[in-house]
Order: sequence, then structure tokens, then C-alpha cells
Amino acid sequence: MEQVKSKKKGIIIAGISAIVLIAVLGISFAVWNYSRTTDNQILVAGDIYMKFKENPALTIENAIPSEGPGENDYFEFTIEGKNTYSKPIWYEIDIQHGEPHDTRKTRIEDNLLVFKLVEVKDEGQEEVLIEKGSYTGLAAGKGIYVNTIPAGTNTKITKTYRLYMWISSETVIGNVDGADYDMETWSNDVFASIKVNVFGDFNEKELEKPLATEVVKGTIGQPGGVIGVTNDSESTKVNNSNIREYRYSGPSVNNYVYFNCKDMGNQTNDNCELWRVIGVFEDESGIEHIKIVKNDTLTGDYFPDTYTINETTYSIRGYNDDDSLGKVPTDKAYWDYISEGSSRNDWTTAGLQYYLNTSQDTTGQKGYLSYLNSGIEDMIEETTYYLGNFGYFSRFLGAALSVYLSDTTIEAYEHERGNIMCNISEGNTYSSKFGEGDDNCNIWLDNKPTWHGKVALLYMSDYGYSMAESEWSKNIVDENEGFSSILGQDAETSWMSNTFENSDEVWLLQPSSNDYGRVLTIGPVEKDRIYVGDCYLRTTNYVRPTLYLKNNVKIKSGDGSEQQPYQLSL
Repeated sequence: MEQVKSKKKGIIIAGISAIVLIAVLGISFAVWNYSRTTDNQILVAGDIYMKFKENPALTIENAIPSEGPGENDYFEFTIEGKNTYSKPIWYEIDIQHGEPHDTRKTRIEDNLLVFKLVEVKDEGQEEVLIEKGSYTGLAAGKGIYVNTIPAGTNTKITKTYRLYMWISSETVIGNVDGADYDMETWSNDVFASIKVNVFGDFNEKELEKPLATEVVKGTIGQPGGVIGVTNDSESTKVNNSNIREYRYSGPSVNNYVYFNCKDMGNQTNDNCELWRVIGVFEDESGIEHIKIVKNDTLTGDYFPDTYTINETTYSIRGYNDDDSLGKVPTDKAYWDYISEGSSRNDWTTAGLQYYLNTSQDTTGQKGYLSYLNSGIEDMIEETTYYLGNFGYFSRFLGAALSVYLSDTTIEAYEHERGNIMCNISEGNTYSSKFGEGDDNCNIWLDNKPTWHGKVALLYMSDYGYSMAESEWSKNIVDENEGFSSILGQDAETSWMSNTFENSDEVWLLQPSSNDYGRVLTIGPVEKDRIYVGDCYLRTTNYVRPTLYLKNNVKIKSGDGSEQQPYQLSL
């Protein structure tokens, strides 16, 4: 039977309680330095012994997916001894596929098994597994815990561990579309076999760090975790094979991450910038990447007055012109403002785009990338961004609104990725909805539908999907106040709303659908109200850089909370 990837929530069909799943956990004769195996299951490394029962097997009868293990569903083993050497002995506990079953042929998928490692102590047991949960790639083995026996230990140390194993509640069993296993296969052919390996020597050991994408995806359905958005634009808080991306959604989420750290070995609030994880997204090659956005806006210290590229000079930093104060620099920047010539809402040729994606050039001119600390640019993926318009249009006749349109979050996502060029150079790009122009066009004439680069700005849909799931199908713009329009969604349900601390707008990536010389912005009106702005390129607004991390970036620690942001490593 073709096994379905585990991206779906378990629904257990009634009447399968007779299923028997055999889970055999045996100890592997670990590769200690100077090790040997004795007849009574004692493994020796110097004066260090590893002991386990003569019959190291755990049988789980009538097993069905569950939220946790049974009281006795564990394999117990002990490491004891003394270390009289001058160096500590490091040991690593691994789990790996065990032997095949005698009659059953279908090994349960790795990520449908869940593990918990505890250390047994006098007062009870303490969970020590770095990350409780599922693992992939168990055929080759996976390290789950590292510890030491300190040097110069002249009295015996005893450490007893229990490895618990159970079947994830996200497993789908039954004769339904997208099931992991049909009932007959589950009842007669599925098995699990896991062995425990312990490796020890004098070399310092470090566990393989999980990819950041896997850590974030592992929070699906958890409080403060991500939601999976499916291909049909609906969502699910559990695994589903139809998921196209993962989004942090709701007012309180654990998506804090340290970025642009001065010292990657000491990631703190003092040494790093605080960013937020938007979610996990596939690129055009099907490779998943984490997308992050700066938690606050860039200050004016980052911006030069102008930036010159290809003999064109763009204004970057904005100034307040005040007769009494003179020309005062601000923390705002132009999206695209050419000192001499006309500007256009095409990100591929925008002055801000050039600045954000350039380091220091041969003339000494500094771009945003030059402000990143050593090794940080190596974490950023160069990928495709989509430049289709957000469907927002309001045309006024005097003080009266004559025509009005707004996308929902779901529609905004689709239109951002559209590529239909309009045959008109002025007026609304969604003009077909008003009886003129091409059907469903969403790219200004001569603008590019996509751009390939490193650093960009937020999509309108990024903000929309940060709302609670119940808001995704509502119009993003609901009330019109000139060219600033109040969101039709409940801003208090969005984690991103709380990050807009400025009293003015932040530039978005989306062109306006009113005019090819305008770009959309978003910003606060009051605590619970956010508005969409429709600003001329000759104005300035705040900038929050957005980027994708390379797939090989790992999360080495942290849980994503504000108190313990994720810490990254390569």
C-alpha cells in the first residue's frame, strides 16, 4: 500500500479496537570506545556500564492512536559506573529502526510514532528529551539525548532512563480518502520496531539540530502554534496532505525569533534583533522555507539620503520640512522616488528594492545588507516574490463613493500570485469588475508579475492570515475614509496588529489598484483598528523588511515565546 505522508489529523473509525500493533524496543550494542559485550547484556566502556533486561521488548496490544503513552509502554535501561579518567565521558542516546517483523510487512511511518525519554529519579521521573515528539529518518538513526559522566568521578553514578513510545493521535485509519492506513492493512500488516543505541567516548557530542521548518511545523495545532492552510484556501489545525503552507494565526502566538545577531553563540535581546515568524512556505521547487519579518521598523540610521544604481538616483530617507526646524531626517523611506523622472509601482525597479538587496558597492555606497552581521546573509534565501495587485478599489465622485471593492484574505493571496496583464495604463487594474478592460487582470501594464531576490516587504495576505481563521473570508477593507480605509477584519485577533506601534503606515509590497503611481500601506488608527493606506510613491512611510530563511537553517533552542525566542544556526 502506498503510505500517505503524515500531513493530516487522525480520525479513528469506530470498530478497530481489535487491532494489534507490535512495538519491539531492543537495545543496540552500542559503539563505545574500548567496548565489549558480555553475556548478561552489560555494555562496558572503561568503568561505565549500560544494563538492560534479558528480554528487551515492549509489546503494545490493541494499540490505537492516542494523545500519550500507556502507563507501562516504555523500555527501561540504566547507565552506571564511575569515570576515573581526566576527561568526561560523553554518551548519546539514539533511536533507530529495529528488526523487521516475522509476518507484518508495513512499517509504520516514522513521523506517526511519538517518543518521550525520561530519567527515573527517587522522587519520580523527569522528562529529559530535548524535543518530545515525532522524528523522521529513523532508518539511519536519530540522536535524542546527550549527557556526560564527569571526569574524576570516583563513586558510582547510576542513571536510569525510560523511553516511552506511542502512536500519534494525528494518524488517520479507516477506509476514507487520504487515510494513512486502511483498516485491513492496519489490522494485519502494520508494525513498529525500534531499537535504542547508546554511543559513548571522550569526544564532545552535539545532537543534530532540527531544521527550523520542521520545528515550526511541529507546533501545528498547539496553543500558540501554526495553522495549516490547505490548497482549497480552507484551513486545518491538524496535519493534512493538502496543506500548502503553515501560518501563525491569532492574537497570541509563539513566533519570536532572534535574527541578525552580533554573536551567534550568545543570542540575547542585547545582541540580536527580534523578528517574527510568519510561517512555512514552499518555493517554486517545492522546498520549504521559513518566512520572517522584523518585529519593528527600520530606523532612519539605516537609510541614506539617496541610492544610485545603473546611473539612476533614488531618494531613500525621508525628511520633515518644517520652517521653524529646517529639514529634519525621519525614520521613514520612499518606496520608489526618482530624483529626476517618473516613479512607478513596479517592485523590480523600485529604489527601496535596490537598497534593501545591496551590500556595500565599489564606491562605498552602503545598502541594507551591509548592516547585517557576519554570516547572517548566508541564512537568507533568494527566492520569488509575487507582485500582483491587492483587489482594493475606491473611486469617488466629489464626496460620494461611486465604486468600491475589496478582496478577502483568501482572494488577496490568489491575486498576489496572478499574472494577467491589464491593457490599460491608468485606472483600476480590476476594471473588468466595473465593465471595462480585461477580465481578471491584476498586473499594471508593463509591470512585472514576480521578482527574484532576498529582502522584500509584507504582502497584504501576510497581514490577513495573521488574523484568526474566522476573519479570512471577510473583506479586508470595509469602510472608506478617502484613500485610507478601515479593515473589515477584527484587528484584535491578529498577532501582527500588536507589532504596529508607530502612528503612521508601513509600506507593503502590493501596488495600488487605483493608480500605477501608488502603493498600499497598512497601519494603526487606534488600538483595535487598522487601516489600509493608498499612498503616492512621492510620500514616505515606515519599512519592515521581510525575508525567507534557507532550508538548512536550524533552530538550536528556544520555544518561540517572547521570553525564549527561537535561536537559529546554520
